[in-house]
Amino acid sequence: MAAMRIHTEKLQEGMVIARTVVNISGTPLVVKGTTLTESIIRKIENTHITSVYIESLPDSKDTPKIITNTENIKDCEEFKKFEQNFKEAKYEIKKVVNDIIEKDEDIDVDKLLEQVNKLTENSSTSVEILEMINLIKDDSDIIFKHSLNVALLCSMISKWLKMGAFDSEMLIVSAMLHDIGVLKLPPEILDNLTNLTQKQKNMYKKHAVYGYNILKDRNIDSRIAMAALGHHERQDGSGYPLMKRGLLIDEFSRIIAIADVFDGMTESIYTGNKYNCIFDVIRMFETDGYMKFDPEALIIFLSRISDTYINKTAQLSDGRIGKIVFANKSKPSCPMIKIENRYIDLSKEFNLKVVKLLD
Repeated sequence: MAAMRIHTEKLQEGMVIARTVVNISGTPLVVKGTTLTESIIRKIENTHITSVYIESLPDSKDTPKIITNTENIKDCEEFKKFEQNFKEAKYEIKKVVNDIIEKDEDIDVDKLLEQVNKLTENSSTSVEILEMINLIKDDSDIIFKHSLNVALLCSMISKWLKMGAFDSEMLIVSAMLHDIGVLKLPPEILDNLTNLTQKQKNMYKKHAVYGYNILKDRNIDSRIAMAALGHHERQDGSGYPLMKRGLLIDEFSRIIAIADVFDGMTESIYTGNKYNCIFDVIRMFETDGYMKFDPEALIIFLSRISDTYINKTAQLSDGRIGKIVFANKSKPSCPMIKIENRYIDLSKEFNLKVVKLLD
């Protein structure tokens, strides 16, 4: 019987473990063939293991649909529907934003929220959403694609931070509109965002103020305009346009800053620019991220993101290939890798790192 990976929050009594579940030290926790009971599920959850393999039961209506690997994701109906909804959402966001800028129309907050809800309502976990975002290869309307990605990431972060429903919605709308000021920049900048001269970079930085001016006097939550102004501010004062520090930066700007940079860096993996692996991105955040980004939000974000890659096949810097079996919460760039019957804790192997994911 085929095995499929499932997030622990979706485990149900009666499911059968297809691969032995091990804890951080490599000790078997639940052996292959075990039928899950309520107490066993609680035992797995209490060890902070985020996903396990179960025997698939294709005829059972109660068994959740599970995405197991990249190839399966691309072929599954969920991804095809997600991709189509993503394209439609991007078009709708572009239409709303253009109506704001060109026709000075009111902001249709409900229409913007509808686009994200359409993408998240059929995805049972943040893991699935993140995997599908990463697989969409679409170079058209990159500003709106980026804004939608950031909104989806902020939707996840709001859940992880246990935000209330209204605050979560306003954060999502803020994320969708955070770069609206970019559309006020001259074409020579918009057409060449990756290769700007210093003079053009200084001009580009003005988009934060442009965005704030577009949004500040409208009948919307004031945090939306503040996020457009402040999403490039940094905790250490190195950001722009006002060089604010720490808690002087509003909450939405602090959260969107993380999602904004993360999306830009992960996009560079797929375009072959600068970063080769998601763990390069995570390492960057660990290196100086806690000086520049909100530490509380960043700790939760990196912890949850690293969970996404459990059970993925990884290549190490020495060429060996193994399976990621555990996410290191204190150092997410250094997961535990299983190679044959050996477990390697990368947080203790300073000369080793993950350089590539193979599935």
